Amino acid sequence: MFGDKSTDIIYQNPQTGNETIIRSVASELTNVVSIFRNNSAFVALKSDGTIVSWGLSNYGGDISGTAAQNITNVKTVYALPSGFAALKNDGALIVWGDSTNPMINTTGVASQLTSNVVSLHIASSGACAALKRDGTVVTWGDSKYGGRKATYDESKGSYTDVSSSINNVISIAATDGAFAALKSNGSVVPWGHRLYGGNTLSYQIQPQWGLDASGYPYYFNPGPTSSSSFTSNIVKIWASMRAFAARKSDNTGFFWGDTFYGGTQHAQLLNGSTVQNWGGLTLANIIDIVPGYECFPVTIERRQR
Repeated sequence: MFGDKSTDIIYQNPQTGNETIIRSVASELTNVVSIFRNNSAFVALKSDGTIVSWGLSNYGGDISGTAAQNITNVKTVYALPSGFAALKNDGALIVWGDSTNPMINTTGVASQLTSNVVSLHIASSGACAALKRDGTVVTWGDSKYGGRKATYDESKGSYTDVSSSINNVISIAATDGAFAALKSNGSVVPWGHRLYGGNTLSYQIQPQWGLDASGYPYYFNPGPTSSSSFTSNIVKIWASMRAFAARKSDNTGFFWGDTFYGGTQHAQLLNGSTVQNWGGLTLANIIDIVPGYECFPVTIERRQR
């Protein structure tokens, strides 16, 4: 490590911004196998399953006096905007950091996070979703962004509950403000803010670019996503910042969410300065989809006509 105060635990006064060094953890940083960070703190995972934290204490840089103090058997760590979460080998999830942040405050769901958690998924606008071994999902945080198992419509200020459908889940993808759960029967259930992919529709703000396997950009045009697309034969889902993509067992695919971030299934190929209709290639013959921040580059088997 290098830099001023690089391995110190620091308290920052929330009123004045003045910083006080609590102590250095430099001597504890041995046998480190992974390092995780948020904007203002770090956590090192050691080979013996213990962790060491440093940085600003109110961003998770100080585990003393928290539920993470003296934690052992840690499998992995997740960075949150103002804290961290440690997943233990026994499936317990421990969250610490700024407790005023709804993503850190797990008071209402703490009893559900003591065992059988297999993964944590983060909508960075303000919510978390923990997938459990039995296919159930535990959510907390800002209800608008997925902390509640419901779609939020900001134009109406209303929620549509989908909690009864979130079961038998095998994987979860997260945008910045919504989640999508892939179920064992091949269906997908989204929830969270509708403009982040929290329902089964696409919303156009402005066009978006993506790339095909040859490096040519796709030009995504707005178009509806059929709700029937979500009901069966889905094998994998991905997320960009504000949209989702799905591939089905027959190698077709579809997209939903903010069209500016790839949330539509209609495309054209821009080859140099010429726009060519390349019909069906965003929907068929898909080999893989790679999530980008604002788009979904798609690898496609290009067939001769």
